[in-house]
Amino acid sequence: MQRVGRGRLELRSADPFDRPKIALNLLATENDCAELRRGIAAVRKLFATPPLVFTRALLSAWRAGVYRYGDLAARAGEAFESRWLAEGQRLDDELLERPDFSATTDLYAIATNVYAMRTVIYDIRGLLWVVVATALPFVPIWLTAIPFSAVVNHFVDALF
Repeated sequence: MQRVGRGRLELRSADPFDRPKIALNLLATENDCAELRRGIAAVRKLFATPPLVFTRALLSAWRAGVYRYGDLAARAGEAFESRWLAEGQRLDDELLERPDFSATTDLYAIATNVYAMRTVIYDIRGLLWVVVATALPFVPIWLTAIPFSAVVNHFVDALF
């Protein structure tokens, strides 16, 4: 962002330990406001990208998949258990090689994948990184506008 408006930095007194007067004059000109509007438009475009546009459809598909595959896996599991895991029947290598056993295992794996499906590309950790990356360029401004000792004191107070 190239600001046109200029801020001011003035001394309050001749005392070097006295805090200066800082007037940032953010958004003081029409050009600064237009630049901010362009930035907001860029963020709106970012949130209109396909991964976010299709979130509702993905969530709907996920819900339907959970119900369908969950029901199918439950019914297949009950049928498998009644057929192959009858009372007193031993599990041996021959049973594990049967196609029914393999198909049921595959069905459970598919149901697990449906349950683990993410409907958005962003998670809490990714969102935190976006917030940090967005705020990071403003740190020098904050450190020049607020005395470092005040920042440290506030941080120590927050921790203890």
